[in-house]
Amino acid sequence: MQKKLNDKLYDAASAGRAGDVLSLLEKGAEIDSRHDGNESTPLMVAAANGHFEVVMVLLKAGADTSLRNCISYTAECCASYYKYNDIVKILQNPPPKRAVVENPDEIIFQRPLSNRTLEEIFNFVSLERISLIRNGDYGPVEAIVRESFSVIEDESVLRKAFEEHVKRGGKADESVIFPNRLLKHRLPRPE
Repeated sequence: MQKKLNDKLYDAASAGRAGDVLSLLEKGAEIDSRHDGNESTPLMVAAANGHFEVVMVLLKAGADTSLRNCISYTAECCASYYKYNDIVKILQNPPPKRAVVENPDEIIFQRPLSNRTLEEIFNFVSLERISLIRNGDYGPVEAIVRESFSVIEDESVLRKAFEEHVKRGGKADESVIFPNRLLKHRLPRPE
């Protein structure tokens, strides 16, 4: 089970799926696990592929920047080799480490959409959904749509996000998120 989690973490880091990396760390994947064959860590493969957001997630979660793979490369060496200078800089001066806990007020879902990725961010403070269309798995943003929770037609996606919000300890009031649905149930029935 642990090896499977670690392999999924490596694959997610390699593909640039920051949300999946965070989720797998929360499930117990080992942040500095070594990939069979080349002894690279998820941080090394993310750096070698230019996945800045994944590198940030891993650094904040406590990834070790001093580890070396089978050819004695660190994550910084990997990024430098492929000329990802922004990643080299962040590896030289990493952000402070923090516990791997997702913000309950911001729920993020990703799903494939042809050769692109749809990323939906549900913000329970501003009460809006931000939809991003990315090129590839976690590439550059090609389109952004912001909309209030009140205009979302498919209540099931908002319900799923709300359930995840509550599961993570979020405190949003259900009557604020789903005002029309709850009002229907509160109206007195005609006699």
